[in-house]
Amino acid sequence: MNRNRKILLLVISACLFTMAIAGCSGDNTAKSSEGESHTVSQKGTGVDVDKYTMDLKLDTEKKTLSGTVIIDLTNHTKETIPDICIRNYAASILKEEKKGNSEIHSVTVNGNQMESSVARDPSVIYVKLQDKKLKPGQSISLKVDYLTDIPKVRDRFGYYQAGKRQNYLLSFCFPQLAMYEAGKWKTPPYISGAESTCNNVTDYRVRLETEKDFIIAASGEEKTEDGITTITAENMRDMVITASNNMDVKTETAEGVKINHYTLQYDGAGRYNDYAMEAAKDAVKLFTERFGKYPYEELDMVQCFDEGGMEYPGLILVGLPDIAPAEDIVSQLDKNGGYSELCLLVAHETAHQWFYGAVGNDQFEEPWLDESFAEFCESMVFGLSRPDSLKNAMASDEKRFEYYGSPLIFYETEKDVEEHLKYADEDQFPINKAYDEYKEPDDYSWTVYQDGALFLYELKKSMGEENFYEAMQDYYKTYCLKIAKGEDFLKIIRKYDDSAKTQKVIDKYIETSS
Repeated sequence: MNRNRKILLLVISACLFTMAIAGCSGDNTAKSSEGESHTVSQKGTGVDVDKYTMDLKLDTEKKTLSGTVIIDLTNHTKETIPDICIRNYAASILKEEKKGNSEIHSVTVNGNQMESSVARDPSVIYVKLQDKKLKPGQSISLKVDYLTDIPKVRDRFGYYQAGKRQNYLLSFCFPQLAMYEAGKWKTPPYISGAESTCNNVTDYRVRLETEKDFIIAASGEEKTEDGITTITAENMRDMVITASNNMDVKTETAEGVKINHYTLQYDGAGRYNDYAMEAAKDAVKLFTERFGKYPYEELDMVQCFDEGGMEYPGLILVGLPDIAPAEDIVSQLDKNGGYSELCLLVAHETAHQWFYGAVGNDQFEEPWLDESFAEFCESMVFGLSRPDSLKNAMASDEKRFEYYGSPLIFYETEKDVEEHLKYADEDQFPINKAYDEYKEPDDYSWTVYQDGALFLYELKKSMGEENFYEAMQDYYKTYCLKIAKGEDFLKIIRKYDDSAKTQKVIDKYIETSS
């Protein structure tokens, strides 16, 4: 995601402004309790969700989301598991925001009420199975009834309202199964400025009731009729739903992928919206060529009032410029919105479809495996490749603003990258640290985003471009719809180049346990 972009880019700008002026394969299948076949990853390693079935209601008057979530799961371990851990991130978010509550009213198995307890972290709920302990190979269905308030915040879980215009971002607000690994449930905290989840792919079946005039965009494919939206999502790690009575949608295609661009209804935003669509098409084309086929049939790009952007499987959020008040956006978008910054933001979030959506990772333990890759794709694949969308955006920004280039200072040439490498602070390495090992959010942003991208750039330089991208394609194909670890990536890199030169690059950025 790009929530830390502002802090990060201001620092980069100070260093670089003077210089600037001078293919998925899903062949592992399993049967759900309904007999439907779907791709799953790494069976036999934990407790897997076979399918989520959600029946939800969005109450736009009370500003609540309620309903039931049925979690079909199977124990693929060799252990008998007495307790199931559910995450209700909305409880942590609302506690942090001090804006409401999120409550799980009941958890039942086959109609029988299960005893549950909330940990110190309110997002962690343990469900005691009592005499229904989950034995190896056994499957059960948990039915979770819940109600959550929706906070009035410009964030990935919240709503924004201006008069009759309402926009809802619903993510991290659906009860879900925690990851089970090495004999225990993983319970990292929710992080408002980053991500901390790690989920295998699964299927979602969602029914959402809301106002008839609302347009819904979500992970997967959605169909709306008379205020009832059905969502079908296959092989996805997470679910996000956006709802708005202030949206238009435009659809184009790239590399056979249907790109649906949902935009807020503001006159004067036409050119801004056009640049976003062109950037999405260019990004899909470029990343397909570099890494492999896009993993889904469509990509939803949803404009929002969130700061920066956010990624989900099959859907990205693209925030508007930091213009206040938002109601004045009509007169300010084309005057103040940096088109080149927009293009790079779209590229970053689109890149997450490959690295996080397709190739998953533990975002708390190894955040570099998606953010470093997305930042590399943004600045050193998309940025340095100069697709038409970015070239046109740069030219437009140069005309519209008093100084050279766009409001965003980024690498103009590979020479700029080489110059920036001289400023890299090796005291901040290694890049492969867990989120809680960084002392400050700025340290996390700088190291995981910027230094991580430089690591991949230096690998490309050491290995040679053709060899590097062959390795990247192998990595993508091997771990598409699975979860990769840092050692998996490095193993493939060494498969293509085990030279001392490349190992020196790895040693510079990566701390090994040996």
